[in-house]
Amino acid sequence: MSTFTDNAVLEMFRDLPGHRGCADGEFDAIESRLGIKFPGYYRRLMSFDSDRLINTGMILPLSQIRANTIAEIDPLDGEPPIIVTPRIVFAVDDIRAIFAMDCLGSDDSPVYEFDHYNADEDSQPIKIHDTLAPFFADILRVYLGLR
Repeated sequence: MSTFTDNAVLEMFRDLPGHRGCADGEFDAIESRLGIKFPGYYRRLMSFDSDRLINTGMILPLSQIRANTIAEIDPLDGEPPIIVTPRIVFAVDDIRAIFAMDCLGSDDSPVYEFDHYNADEDSQPIKIHDTLAPFFADILRVYLGLR
């Protein structure tokens, strides 16, 4: 178990050299196409260093963000979870779980998870975090070898 706080983990990430992030135009194009507005927190992190976040193996590249096409991401048989725009899937954990956020133009968003192995009968994602920071900190703990 990591003894580093979420803020400490995010600071370590920011202190890494050689950041490569998404350009504003990439966000703008997807927001226009899907009729959404990414949370400011997500935009700032992906603008700062999308390459490393994608290399964690969970965060989807912007080019893979889609609206209402969860079946493209969900390879298991059965009913796909109900994800309705402006809630967008932005991360996956192999085939076990998908993660979504609200894209309503606020600065932050809760994180919702649909876990294939623990899904309830109505196939609804459950809120696992009130904000994006703890979700990204958990991913970065693994990526940075802090777990």
